[in-house]
Amino acid sequence: MSILYVAGVAQTFLFNKKWTFRNSGSNGPALLRYCLSYGLGYIINLLVLVLTVDHWGWPHQWVQGAMIFILALLLFTLQKFWVFRKSVELTN
Repeated sequence: MSILYVAGVAQTFLFNKKWTFRNSGSNGPALLRYCLSYGLGYIINLLVLVLTVDHWGWPHQWVQGAMIFILALLLFTLQKFWVFRKSVELTN
């Protein structure tokens, strides 16, 4: 899970920045927010798996299948409103 997660994050940053959200801002701050978002998603996924599979004995296939949809919604929302947000220009 860990290796695939890192590979997926690295692969999708530029694609999401350029095509999905058409963001022309600096890569540095957006990449940091992107990595923090995916780090949060990783932690949530791991905690849910530990709780539901290790402690409650639920089948990991069903839990991970549900988490795919939950995390996709969470990560899309974070990317739209935080990672690739449009910068607000102040005018006088």
